[in-house]
Amino acid sequence: PNSGTVVGASLTKDRFNRVNSAYFFNRSGYIEVPAAPFTNGTYTISAWVSPASFPPAMGAYTIFSFGEPNQVLTISNNPSLGGPAWNFFSYNASGSIIVSNSVEVNVWKHITAIRTVDSLRLYVNGELAQRVALTNAGSLTYT
Repeated sequence: PNSGTVVGASLTKDRFNRVNSAYFFNRSGYIEVPAAPFTNGTYTISAWVSPASFPPAMGAYTIFSFGEPNQVLTISNNPSLGGPAWNFFSYNASGSIIVSNSVEVNVWKHITAIRTVDSLRLYVNGELAQRVALTNAGSLTYT
């Protein structure tokens, strides 16, 4: 396991209503994790997420972002793409996942994002929401 440092987030109730068992991020908070574990181009990241609100139109809330070039999972809000959506993408490859049918305010969702050498996959509550092929996927570095 990789331990991180919490910056600008506060403890809150988790999905089972247990006090001080989850973090609330006020759009500027984050957890800083050492870069070394994220130099492999194949990875899995998962989190329980319960957005308190949707981003403004054409905005996004970052759930995670790491590596060079960035690997990103956000909740974005693009009205032309159906409004609030989970968005998982890799800046060093052509491929992006946008899943708009499962984002809800104040509802816990288990989100798992997987990058392999040839694909991105996004799971919502254990079910594959979308898979896209990656082309020109380079390795990750951290500077």
